[in-house]
Amino acid sequence: MRKIQYFLIGLILPIALYGQISFLIIGDWGRKGKFHQREVAVQMEKVAAQYHCNFVISTGDNFYSKGVKSVHDAHWQKSFEQVYAAPSLNIPWYSVLGNHDYRGNIQAQIDYSRKSDRWYMPARYYSLTKHVDSVTTALFVFLDTNELVHPRKGQDARRQWKWLEDVLSHSSARWKFVVGHHPVYSGSPMHGDNPELIRHLRPLLEKYGVQVYFCGHDHDLQYLKPPGRVHYIVSGAGSQLRETGREQWTRFSASRNGFVLALLKANLLEVQFIDLHGQVLYRAEIFP
Repeated sequence: MRKIQYFLIGLILPIALYGQISFLIIGDWGRKGKFHQREVAVQMEKVAAQYHCNFVISTGDNFYSKGVKSVHDAHWQKSFEQVYAAPSLNIPWYSVLGNHDYRGNIQAQIDYSRKSDRWYMPARYYSLTKHVDSVTTALFVFLDTNELVHPRKGQDARRQWKWLEDVLSHSSARWKFVVGHHPVYSGSPMHGDNPELIRHLRPLLEKYGVQVYFCGHDHDLQYLKPPGRVHYIVSGAGSQLRETGREQWTRFSASRNGFVLALLKANLLEVQFIDLHGQVLYRAEIFP
């Protein structure tokens, strides 16, 4: 059996059982149950029930390969409602947009928030503050990194950058977490490091004390820790995989279907990378 390794890391979440918030992070999943999406969902169901998970974070590319056409698109049933149907997964899904979602109707994913009891995407980018216990809070910031990396006609990335800095600078939360689709750092040969986000996003994360940046886009599981405060977690293994890799900041990487479990307390965050068979591939801890 693989030896479990421990490293410092960072995460977040709302008020929970006995002062703990539990949540799952998954990305790049929406393939109508294929490419082991359904097998991963079964393990998510079990873990969510065991740890009384409070919510799920989706790191984007929610519907392959061209997003959804409307709130009535069959993709909603075939890739979301029917795959993640277990009672333990009937919890809020805080979601961001991926590049494949942009090939469809992104407004439909926002509008589905009014149709669904659990799908939550009130805007292209948004923030939430959750209570971990009676005195400890966690800030979650959800970005539209498509605009930040490849802005479309009519989009103004400067507005989102300003919004992000305003949200981070005005938060007094002990824990701060940012979620996007595109990686800042990645060892995957498909995409790798993103120079635009390294240049503009990383300084803001460091300046305002963000502990963890969660993303997808690369179809694997990764944990990277460059110099500085921020830890980088890639969770994009919800369905079809690609080859993974390593770069100088890599602590863990695996081309294996799965997701991430996060257990957050006032003074400790634990993350577990779990595969489609329920095996814990890697575990890490971080202290504020």
